[in-house]
Amino acid sequence: MTGACRICAAKIGEPDYKAPAPSITSTSTTVPFELDVSICLTCGHVQCSELDELDSYYDTDYQISLSSNDHDQLYEVVDGRKVFRTEKQCDLVCSFVKLTSGMAILDYGAAKAATLRKICNARAGLRPHVFDVSNSYAAHWQGWLEPAACATYELPSEWSQRFDVVTAHFVLEHVAEPLAILRQIKGVLKPGGRLFMSVPNVLANIGDLLVADHINHFTPNSLRVALAKTGFEIEVCEDGAFRGAFVVVARAREENSIELDGGATSDPEEIRSLIAIADFWTDASARIARAARMHTGERCAIYGAGFYGSFITTRLEADTEIACFVDRNPHLLCRPHFGRPVVAPENLPLDVSVVYVGLNPAHARSILSDVKEWRGRELEMVFLGDD
Repeated sequence: MTGACRICAAKIGEPDYKAPAPSITSTSTTVPFELDVSICLTCGHVQCSELDELDSYYDTDYQISLSSNDHDQLYEVVDGRKVFRTEKQCDLVCSFVKLTSGMAILDYGAAKAATLRKICNARAGLRPHVFDVSNSYAAHWQGWLEPAACATYELPSEWSQRFDVVTAHFVLEHVAEPLAILRQIKGVLKPGGRLFMSVPNVLANIGDLLVADHINHFTPNSLRVALAKTGFEIEVCEDGAFRGAFVVVARAREENSIELDGGATSDPEEIRSLIAIADFWTDASARIARAARMHTGERCAIYGAGFYGSFITTRLEADTEIACFVDRNPHLLCRPHFGRPVVAPENLPLDVSVVYVGLNPAHARSILSDVKEWRGRELEMVFLGDD
């Protein structure tokens, strides 16, 4: 895409990465969308064209974790214990923000509000509220939230400067006007109130570059610029607290905008890293195609029934025989993915000889080395990259 950067308004040129349709969304579904990604050489923000009818997509199509009441995304496995995403998000909010009884807290882009519910269980006396751009989650709010504490599509005018804390878990990467959303959030915060937000870190989770509905990819500098332009002062910006994401706590200042030392200029090394990520995915697509040709006629499996596994599926030759997906998340084992069963590692069919590894390349090899169920089996592993 060409045009202007959504953060600093600088002119951006031809795409740094392009891929043919189909593209993969953050919910691991396909859309008939050709992906093009551009890097702003001024502030370091990365953006792609927005999906057609974006508002309608989030209202009716983007329904995260609605398959069951307890559906959640697996974050990590620690000493055999599964830690899910909402649990991790709750822990981070409680660690980074001082929450006391009587505080009004809003979950902006709440979805099922499972994280907010865990926060309220951990910190008694909070006054929880929820907002989302879809009405699909309303049934999950009933019974523990007052109707007046729930809003969809538009923020109520009476919520102006009401909240001590606003949380926005993985919201800004989805929106066509991130600065407008930040100004909305500032408008419902009390002066001095805190925004806790998380956004993907494309520098740590390079697969985020390929997510069709993540039309913004933030860097430390573009976050700094976006928050300053909307009147927020950053108090915390962590890139290691949530794997593959930035965790930010920012205080709402009385000013509508804050002067930035050095302006919007990004670190040249940051720009070089972003260009390298774009090149990696061009090479990864070619690597998958080569492996498919090399293993023609062999039954294969894809480790990972999430985004990376879905990406691999769309890049494999049509005649590749995919027996199944493999995943440790119990919530994914009960339903097929791309028409194939999802099985636990111990249930990998014996006639599978090739495994395409659909995991974050930064962690893929260490994760696969821990699959004790496959020790002693001769399996050809195809990774997305060399590292």
